[in-house]
Amino acid sequence: MFRKRLTAGLAVLKSRTVFGVGRFRYSDGLAGGGSSAIHARHLDGFVAGQWGLNLPPRGSGRIVYRIEASDGGVFKTAILTSPKIAYEADKLSNAIEIRTPTSGDKFVSLARNQNLENEKRDFDLTNIVAGIPWFELRISAHNRSTITRLSLLSLGVRGEVVEKQD
Repeated sequence: MFRKRLTAGLAVLKSRTVFGVGRFRYSDGLAGGGSSAIHARHLDGFVAGQWGLNLPPRGSGRIVYRIEASDGGVFKTAILTSPKIAYEADKLSNAIEIRTPTSGDKFVSLARNQNLENEKRDFDLTNIVAGIPWFELRISAHNRSTITRLSLLSLGVRGEVVEKQD
């Protein structure tokens, strides 16, 4: 019984954000913090909550995930699948940005102040990431209200890694 619980509890460590040649899929429901503490390259301001990552009153948060191709591979396709991010005018703002080796230190905006909590929307990143070995996704939010707010509920990325052609 103990071994089974331990194995199940450690299963998250098998999940990664580095992918070999072939199709890949990464997802994190973020309930209770999800895998954010293990997989995020940077996590600041968000607090783990029952249903996802919360922001304290008048707080700001930022999370960065680095998605990499391993063994000299590059991305052929990538889609940010239905990120669940809350938005409420004048109370809760958000932004989704991407950084690649070609953009240097600069993150480029994919979306800003969109209510994606109850809307299914995929972001096709293929034109941005095709042929490169890594990219970073940054999600940021700011809570202007006087109560703790659920901000980020889930995110996922899927696509394909191929061998780099010289």
